[in-house]
Order: sequence, then structure tokens, then C-alpha cells
Amino acid sequence: MDEDQRLGMLHGVAGMYAATIVRAIQQEYPNDLRHPMTGPDDRPTPREIHPAFYGCYDWHSCVEMHWALVRLLRQAPDPLSAGDVREVLDEHLTAEALVTEAAYFANHPSFKRPYGWGWALMLAHELSTWDDPDARRWSANVCPLADTITELFVAWLPRATYPSREGAHANSAFGLARALLFARVRAVDGDHRLLDAIGEAAGRWYGNDTDYPVGLDRPRSPTGSTASCPGSPTARPPHCWSRRSFLTRPTARSPTCTASTCTAPTPINDWLSDCQPVTSVDGCCGMRLAVMPTPRCPPSAAVTTWLNTGWRATPSCCSRQLSLDPSMRELSDAWAALTGLGQ
Repeated sequence: MDEDQRLGMLHGVAGMYAATIVRAIQQEYPNDLRHPMTGPDDRPTPREIHPAFYGCYDWHSCVEMHWALVRLLRQAPDPLSAGDVREVLDEHLTAEALVTEAAYFANHPSFKRPYGWGWALMLAHELSTWDDPDARRWSANVCPLADTITELFVAWLPRATYPSREGAHANSAFGLARALLFARVRAVDGDHRLLDAIGEAAGRWYGNDTDYPVGLDRPRSPTGSTASCPGSPTARPPHCWSRRSFLTRPTARSPTCTASTCTAPTPINDWLSDCQPVTSVDGCCGMRLAVMPTPRCPPSAAVTTWLNTGWRATPSCCSRQLSLDPSMRELSDAWAALTGLGQ
């Protein structure tokens, strides 16, 4: 499916996506606050300490969903109730609220590191690169949070001895890849520190990696996350190491998969520009799957639960359970169009 077809599908579901996200980011409870209490009176509500990002069950999901709303406004504005979307963004992305969000990190510097940090910089990048009057105002308001997280990244990365390689939120490469677009723009503006720190850490962590077992990969792809992370900001883009030695061809069947719980092999296509492109691979249950680059892959069967409830009822929102239901495939393709990071 080409990009125009994906965008067409996105237009078909954009209104549903937006309406559901607007509800979710305003839903304060249930909430996984992750706030360490320092005394009997240190019992804030989510909205008190996170006036911009108090919804969606947890902070990082709420930040990501604000990014998704901004992305929808840019990619598919016609089907949206754009006034409602802009109204809720105006309510949340105020200067006062974002100063409070940034100040929280002064006493909690490891909060949501690195996954939430990456999504915060994704939001900042999306706003800063959009030529829109509202976006320019929101971008200015987000700057204190983006500046704070930039400083935290720059201080943390040189001290991080080794990466987290798990297939969940703590994956280091996934967080760095989310921060990369923001870092590149900031470097163009003259501040290379974040881009240099990302490149140095990624090269140190992953530069000698070879023969990743792609066929045994897991839902939030450790392999895909690592391969999408730059090894050096000055190397041949987007990676400094040889992808031919980094990846092995995906196997058709994972020994841990069963017909009832089948997860997709790692998407390895568009970002493998100097390898022989793999347009599709065999799923572990014999299903033929289209392969999309990692940043474009939504949780396929989990996406309706995630979006319709506004918080994750499954252990991981990225448990990419396969479904042959055509409507699920359409949602997947529409989400891929929304999250196409190269646009």
C-alpha cells in the first residue's frame, strides 16, 4: 500500500481517532501517577502536578496523544472537528501548564526516562516545524519542557554505561529515536549537544552489534528500535554501522509463537536502504504480512482497545497481536499514515 492510499484511509478514520483521543487526554482517572511521595501530605492529583498531561492513564501516553492530535491536524484536517481539537490543545498547552510540567523534572529528573522524554521532544518537534499560528503559540509554550528534557538527555547519556534492550518502554534506542528529529532541528539552529550525545551513546551502545535474531523479536521491537537509532550524527545517514552485519534475514516461524498469540516479525523495510529490501515476510502462523518501518507500525489488534478506552487494558499497548479482520488492517494502515515520521 502506497502513501496516498494510507493517507486516504487516515482521512476515513481521522474523526474517530481525534474524538477518542480528545476524550482520553481529558480523562484523569484511572491514572498510573508514578509519583514518589516524600511525606503524608505529598499526595497530589494527576492534574495538580501534570496540568497539561494528566490524562490517558499515564504521562507518556498523554504526551504521545497530544502529538497524535497535532499530527492529525497537519495530516488530515478536513474530516476533523478541528475547532474541538484546537480548543483542547489550547486548554492543555498553556504557558503556565508547561512551566509546571517542566518544573516537575527538577525534583524528579529520571521521571519517564527515556520513553516519555522522547515523546515530549516528538511533540516539540511537530509543533516547531508546523507553519500554523496556533502551533507557533503552542510551540513557544512547550519550549521550557523541551529545554529541560534536552538538558536531562545531555547530562544522562554520557553516564549511561549500557542500554536497555528490552522490548518495552524502557528500550533505550526507542527513546533516542523519538528524540532524534528534535535534536537534528536544534543542531541546525546551532545547538549540537543533544545530537552529538545521541550519536555518541548509540555508537557506543550498538556500534559493534551483529546478527540480531530478527525472527525472534518481540512486540516493541528491540531490533527495529536499535536499527532506527543513529550510530553517529556525522556518519552516513541514518546509521553508522553496516546493516548487513547487524540484521539477519527474519525467520518464518518463532518457536515461542502459537496460533492464538501470534506477534508480527520485526518490520525491516524502508530504513534498510542499503540492504536488499524485504517487502513482506512470513508470519509465524503462515500469514503473509506487509512490512512497514518501525516508526509507522501501530499496535494492530490492540489499537481499538487503546484508543476507545483511552488507557491500556492490555499489559502492553504495543502487543501487536495479528488479526485478519480487514477493518483492523485499515486502522493499522491509517495509523501508519498518521505516524509517517519522514514527512
